[in-house]
Amino acid sequence: MISGAAVSVVVCAYTMDRWGDLCAAVESLLVQSVAPLEIVVIIDHNPELLFTVETYHISMRRDKKESICEATVRVRVGDEVAHTVAEGDGPVNALDGALRAALGKLFPRLKNIHLIDYKVRILDAEPQTVSALRDLKKELADELQDGANARLEKLAGTAAKTRVLITSSDGKREWGTVGVSENIIEASLQALVDSMEYALLKK
Repeated sequence: MISGAAVSVVVCAYTMDRWGDLCAAVESLLVQSVAPLEIVVIIDHNPELLFTVETYHISMRRDKKESICEATVRVRVGDEVAHTVAEGDGPVNALDGALRAALGKLFPRLKNIHLIDYKVRILDAEPQTVSALRDLKKELADELQDGANARLEKLAGTAAKTRVLITSSDGKREWGTVGVSENIIEASLQALVDSMEYALLKK
């Protein structure tokens, strides 16, 4: 990027429920190498399309020589509830599959949505904490060892927040969403939920 370039940044959110995370996203923009000319925050949603993830659970098991990650998601849209289970190559992939399967029952057009990129950034953490979190993330992607979840929680509690950026596609277009939390799985879920809501809003 050219030094001194004028950059306008648009931050889209569909509800005010995660105000703290929205503020954290704006704060992270303010410390970039190129300061934005302006930051525009847009709250734009259609209440009829909103859904709520009531519960979710992620587990990993070993099947002979292969480790399998499984995610369970319960989603509510008005009076309708969808409860689905999906397997994936890792926690986020499984969570993405379960969420799409659940919402696909209520919003058929979401069945074509798929995750094409996933990035994680630790905000304002100590170097040793960043290294530890990266090592633990590798464990989660391959095989959940004993105590890994507890260690992740402990490390996340002593570090700054984790920012997850995902890119989704419906086969014709691509878009990106962001999740911010002290927990990498929660941040991933936030980004996935926003991605699905964005897809619902765009015709």
